[in-house]
Amino acid sequence: VPEPAVIPADQGPCLVFLHGTGSSCRGSFGALWAADNVTGRATREALHRRYGDRVYAWEHRSLTESPIANALALVRHLDPGVDLHLVSHSRGGLVGELLCLGERDGASDPLKPGLVDVLFAADRTVGEQLGLSPLDDAGAQSRDRAYAADRQCLAELLALLAERRPSVRRFVRAA
Repeated sequence: VPEPAVIPADQGPCLVFLHGTGSSCRGSFGALWAADNVTGRATREALHRRYGDRVYAWEHRSLTESPIANALALVRHLDPGVDLHLVSHSRGGLVGELLCLGERDGASDPLKPGLVDVLFAADRTVGEQLGLSPLDDAGAQSRDRAYAADRQCLAELLALLAERRPSVRRFVRAA
């Protein structure tokens, strides 16, 4: 979907493939599209009957961006009210799970602004538990900035999910 286009909501459910760490949709799901894959051909035909041209592959950075940033970028490409069917591999499942946050129960929401800071506070004991040396001041500041950026990104994601209201109706996770 070219910038600034969005995945339309008015043409039926959309199937979105979410790849894993250090991979791509071709790497995670490419065999499904291989011309010599007889089983893949039958599956592709079934997908085409169900989704038509509403099949997408979300290419996202998995080593240099957080799953939260990946989900936020995807939601920016969704028309309000779009029905999503997701197929994920490995870390792509984290992106999919984040998309599901749009359907959480507002009455018992654990992601209210005040609680996000508590839930996503940096764990300062992990290094010690692993036998690592404590972070120096620069390392600690870098860690704290990264956690703060993730909390900000999560707040943006939650706000955009509330605005766009995508609906995750089916979600298949592999590996």
